[in-house]
Amino acid sequence: RIVSANMIFLNHSIAKYFDEHKLPFIYCNGELDNQFPIHDLIAKFSGDKQVNTMLKSIATVFRSSTFADVNIGHKGLGLDAYGKITSPARSYIALYLQRLLYDLFILKIPVEEYMKKYENIGKKFLYKELI
Repeated sequence: RIVSANMIFLNHSIAKYFDEHKLPFIYCNGELDNQFPIHDLIAKFSGDKQVNTMLKSIATVFRSSTFADVNIGHKGLGLDAYGKITSPARSYIALYLQRLLYDLFILKIPVEEYMKKYENIGKKFLYKELI
């Protein structure tokens, strides 16, 4: 639990920093998944308090996440900004985001150069490489 909490904190803190400073970044946005029929099941079992409580708990877990260069927050985690940075061995996006951090904080490239280099991050990364 401690490792998970720290990963979420780090992912949130870094995404929030990039969002507040209006720097190009790839956010992990979480929204309710309206395609999942859990809400129909909640209505169907509204008379059974235990089943209804269990289904409502499940409904908070089943959220869909998308990657975008625009931040809309992660409703599933209740956070105003989120990025997946802490698992580069499992996720190319996390590796790519660590490159952004490396450029900005280790190489200390000027903000203007960073902005120019990554201004089209959505077009260059999300739309070309993932599709």
